[in-house]
Amino acid sequence: MGLMMSLEEGGADHDTIKGLKLALFGPIAGIGDAIFWFTILPIVAGISCSFASQGSILGPIIFFLVYLSIWILRIVWTHLGYNLGTKSIDIITENSDTIANAATILGITVIGALIASYVSINLLPVIEVDGGIKVAVQTEFFDKIFPNFLPMCVTLLCFWLLKKKQVSPIVLIVAIIVLSIVASAIGLL
Repeated sequence: MGLMMSLEEGGADHDTIKGLKLALFGPIAGIGDAIFWFTILPIVAGISCSFASQGSILGPIIFFLVYLSIWILRIVWTHLGYNLGTKSIDIITENSDTIANAATILGITVIGALIASYVSINLLPVIEVDGGIKVAVQTEFFDKIFPNFLPMCVTLLCFWLLKKKQVSPIVLIVAIIVLSIVASAIGLL
């Protein structure tokens, strides 16, 4: 918006301004939306929900502060676009890959931590070993050797099905719900 205001104030041709709007607003919005609305805010929302679900007031405060920061950055960047003019396009283009890579790394790290916190599988079966000792499969076996191993396996299976086999997310959600109900009914979960 700042770039457009700068061009209009500078007396640029109306067709040039209109063409620039059509050519730039889609790609630049794609970068901004991907970074802010589809990466940063969902990650912050997940972290904030984790705090809030534990009864901490810190969750809503963190989300509000990040949202407010993004809103303030829009004003700052509008002024920056106005002051830089057409040079702002070159600066955005040069730095978009770096910003996107940093946001991707942050997103993967936070999603990995959230998986360990939110995905849980509790196997109910108990195995009787020599001497009549009963061993719970989940707590005495899997969790002692590799904590959160089963949730990680389920998550990686879902990721593999999404990426490699192109399974629909809706199909995965329904399949997990159905499998959970069936496993619970037969006493596995």
